[in-house]
Amino acid sequence: MGWLRKKFTVPADWNGKRIILHFQAVGGDCKVFLNGEKIGGNFDSTIPFSFDVTDKIKKGAENIVVLGIRSNSFFNNQGKYGKITYAPGGGRNLGIWQDVYLLALPDIYVTDVFIKPEVSQNRLSAEITIHNSTKENKTLNISADIQEWINLTGKDSLSAPEVKWKLGDPVLKMASKEIVIPANKDVVVDLQTNVDNNLKYWNFETPNLYGMTVSLGNKDKMVDKKYERFGWREFRISGKNILLNGKAVQLLGDAQHLQNTISLTRRFAWSWFRLLKDCGANAARLHALVYPECYH
Repeated sequence: MGWLRKKFTVPADWNGKRIILHFQAVGGDCKVFLNGEKIGGNFDSTIPFSFDVTDKIKKGAENIVVLGIRSNSFFNNQGKYGKITYAPGGGRNLGIWQDVYLLALPDIYVTDVFIKPEVSQNRLSAEITIHNSTKENKTLNISADIQEWINLTGKDSLSAPEVKWKLGDPVLKMASKEIVIPANKDVVVDLQTNVDNNLKYWNFETPNLYGMTVSLGNKDKMVDKKYERFGWREFRISGKNILLNGKAVQLLGDAQHLQNTISLTRRFAWSWFRLLKDCGANAARLHALVYPECYH
């Protein structure tokens, strides 16, 4: 087993927050220890996983997180998905190969926003998951605003891959809904609204994008917000045809495996997609595993 250790300090003003230790991807059989105590493990290669370490972490003081990692080839364990007896994605990526970070969250927070652009039904929907880590049922209001997503990056190969954007004018709003979140439970809330030509289509030539900001709170206090980017587009299969926003399209593209650390960067992803675009392609197959967020 290989051992990896990291020392870090949590800000003292994180008192009163839920603190989540998040791993975007660790390959192999992984055991996680915090300040000498085992807090869990993971047997996978590509799927993110997290631990709520609120009651185990020291605020305003030094902490130590240690990972022990063994190759999944040593085991005949079944992974979380499918019938294979090794971690999905195989044994190529071993160790920490994507980001690790801490999240400071309120006691009640939005964990996921799944946006569904139902173009054929003139409807924008969102499935929003909310977690209540308190011991009491809570009643709150939830709503969502949709704004233009404006790209501010440069045009050359050095500045174009950098992250630089802003949200523009509001174009849609999902009406507020009152919800009850049970104590120590998750609840999934559906929000939806008719689009009525207020959103521009995403397609291969004009990839218009929007940002959805979900707000959770009441008239006295905003509890949490979460943002997701999306395009107003819908792919469907009809007979032998692939339809994009109701029109038949032909997908022409490329596929690859992630081979090394260079391919984990935004600059590599941008360069590959730019190359495909210049060659007249309109698709990329992200093959065999969950790719880093910079590819999305």
